[in-house]
Formats: sequence, C-alpha cells, structure tokens
Amino acid sequence: MPPRRTLVIPMHQESARIRDTLADLAQARELLGDIELVLVDDGSTDGTAAVAEEAMARHGFDGRVLRVDRNGGKGAAIAVGMRAAAGDSVAFTDADLAAAPDAIARCFAIVEAGEADVVVTSRHLPGSEVTVRQPLARRSSSAAFRKLSRWAGLGSVSDSQCGLKAFTNDAAAVLFRGLSVQRFAFDVEVLLRAELAGLRVVEVPIRWRHVDASSVRTMRDGARMVLDVVRLRGRLRGWTPHGDMPTAAVLEREHWWYVAGREAAFAAARRAGARGPAIDVECGTGALVEAAPREGFEPAAGTTTSAGGGRFATQRKLAVASAATTSLPHPDACVGTVFALDVLQRVDDAAALREAARVLAPAGVVVVTVPANPEAWTPYDTAFGHRRRYTPETLRERLRTAGFADVRVERFHAWLSPVSYVLARTPIGALLLRDPEKSSFVHLRINAVLRVVVEIERRVRARVSLPFGQALVASGRKPA
Repeated sequence: MPPRRTLVIPMHQESARIRDTLADLAQARELLGDIELVLVDDGSTDGTAAVAEEAMARHGFDGRVLRVDRNGGKGAAIAVGMRAAAGDSVAFTDADLAAAPDAIARCFAIVEAGEADVVVTSRHLPGSEVTVRQPLARRSSSAAFRKLSRWAGLGSVSDSQCGLKAFTNDAAAVLFRGLSVQRFAFDVEVLLRAELAGLRVVEVPIRWRHVDASSVRTMRDGARMVLDVVRLRGRLRGWTPHGDMPTAAVLEREHWWYVAGREAAFAAARRAGARGPAIDVECGTGALVEAAPREGFEPAAGTTTSAGGGRFATQRKLAVASAATTSLPHPDACVGTVFALDVLQRVDDAAALREAARVLAPAGVVVVTVPANPEAWTPYDTAFGHRRRYTPETLRERLRTAGFADVRVERFHAWLSPVSYVLARTPIGALLLRDPEKSSFVHLRINAVLRVVVEIERRVRARVSLPFGQALVASGRKPA
C-alpha cells in the first residue's frame, strides 16, 4: 500500500482563486497519489472557506477545511494544518499553486524514500526555472531578507521563503509546535529548528512561477519579517525538539498551568458525580492518567497523536483529526468519564464532543477545559494553534448541542485576567513570546510562586464562584 500523503494549503481571502487551485490539483490526482488535503482558512472574510468546501466536494477530495476564527498569519495557519495532518509525509504549498503539482509529488517522493526529514524547494539552485518573475520590489526585498537571515546566522538554505516544503510526519510535529513567528518569516524558524534538531534537510531545485494577487505587502510585511529575524536567534537559544520526554514530562507534571487545569478538571468531575473507567483525550505524557486513580478514576487510560507520547498513551495515528478527538480508538459506551483538557479550541469542537458522547456509557460525564474570553486573544493562542476562545455561553451551547445535559461551566485562572489584558492589548506579548510552554517555567522560583497563586485561587473557588477568569472548566452528562 503506498504511503499516505497530506498537503496543507493556508488560505486568506482566497475565494477568487481557490477553485482553480483545487481544479488543477484534481487534474493531477494520479500524479499526487493517495493524498489528503487540509485547507486552513486563516480568518478570511470573503467566504473562502465555503468556496473551498464546495470545490473539495465537487472534485471528491479526501480531506477537510479548517476554520480559524481570526487571522493569525501564514505560519500559524500552516501549523494548524500540520497538527491535523494524518499522512506519513506532509507538505505545504501556497494557495496560488506557484509550485506545480509535479514538484509537490517530487517532494513527497524524496521524503518517502527516506532521503530527507525536510525537503526545501529553492528558486536559486542550478536547475531551477522561474517562468514568471516577481516584480522588482519583491525580488529586491527577498534578496535583502536572504542576506539578513544569513548575517543573523539563521540557517544555511539558499531560499527559505519558497512556498513549498515537505516533511516526515514526525518532523512536522517537532518543528511546528509552539512557533514564535506566525507570519511570513516562520519558514526561517522552522528551518533553524530543523538544524538544531539534527534533522536531514535537503534542498531541491524547482520550476516556479510568480502569481499576482499575493497577500504579501512588501513594505509592511517586509518590516515585520526583519523584526522577526532580529528576535529569532535569541528566542531559539537553548531550544530542544518538542517531544523530548524528560522535559515534556516535567513540564506537564510541574508547570503551574497544567497543575491548575488538572485540579479544576478533577474538581468539576467530582461535582458532577463522575466515575471510572476514564480516558484522557490528547493525554501528552500521561500526567492526568497517572493522577486519576488517586482521584477515584480507575482504571484510566489515555490516547494521543503527539510524537513522543508517554507510557500511558495509546500511540495511534488517526486519519480524521488534528487531535484524537474526532475518531477515538475506543468502542461505544465503554467509559464513565472523558477528560479533554485544552483540546476543543484546536479542533472541530462539535465533532469532538459528539465523539466523547459516543464512547461514554449512559450517565457518563465529559469534563473539558478551554481558554476563555475571545477578546483576550494573545500571541500565545496563535503559537499553540488555537482556533477560538470561548465564553461560558458558547461552551455551554456546544455541550448541549452535542446532547449533554446537566451542563455546568465555571471560570478559573482569574488572576491571569490583568496579565492577559496587557499581553493582548499592548506590544508586550509579541516582545516576550519565546517558547510559550516554557516561558514561565525557565526560572523554578517563578513557577513555584505561580503554583502558590493557583493553589490560593483553587481554595477560593471551592467556596465561591468567580465572575471572571481566563479559562473555563465545564462538565456535562450523557443522558441515561
């Protein structure tokens, strides 16, 4: 059986040309092989997602269109798509299809032959052909950007900005998690991470044509890319590939954010009268599964699609979702409790909740945590691939629509509200963003102080319901 492939295409205001792009890909279906398309609509306001869904259905493509509520940038959109990719090899290309389908197929073939972990196409190698050239201003700015990247010591490839790259699925999971650069300079960060991780990077020539109506604005986006490059070397100093088990395990068990989320989830489960057996969806390294028996949820198991999952994880690559949530590897009505912490905001939440209802026994309980307050969107949301934040009303409505009764929603992380306001409303968030997951854990004293803060809030919440907070915990019961 030939290897499965996933092609990710980011879209922003692409309603005028995405039909033609998908028609061209449909004509090359035999060349592209067994391919899944993941199209990510990055906050478009021109109906791009609807047009893409109609064209996908007309041509009979396997795949889906993912919608991100607000524009986060090309890098952020591709990261969302990479998390959704089910293929053994994955690639991304621009919606204008400046790289022809035969080039896409060649990149997949190099990865599948085991010749590279990362394939980078370049317009500057011998054998490359540019059939339609960019305007002079774009060519000049691109040349200046390449020189700046080299001067800053950020990678050694000749053309980091060419819009077609391919990866093994495992390499993509490592390179796209928690990107600190979400817009057009994200390629530089991805390639530098590949270098730091010791991955095999291969450059190949390409036949490339410039397409008008690009979303890149030379002056505005060029200035932003320069700033990103200047900051990037410092941000990645000391970076190690995600999935490193000792680091990931320590973070998940000790970091104040994860500790608070688990405690809020267990408290909500107890109030709802939840019982075992239990499963934790997207369990990471298994911290919740490890703690569940002490909280009365036994037996407990976890499932994850993440590279480097822990010994509690059911390692399984699933074909339908960015997390294991829309196709859980469990039979119907088999568990008493489903935990899904910080999952719904990344996936198709309606499908995820329906799947939770499927595996729950009658009167079983689902417990979820999500970020609150859509107006408090910060660079951290974009870096982690969030597609939305929730209000208590929208989360309650999602649970009820999925068929859950006795829905209860509470806020927590009240102390974070002023901090999030500063990060969302001022440039401080962009300036401080490094590795979001580790940023407040680098100094153990800071983490220790925040652990005390969340413990104080937990005790307060045990007595009173807080009217504000930057996260929500909710429970719902499957009807008997």
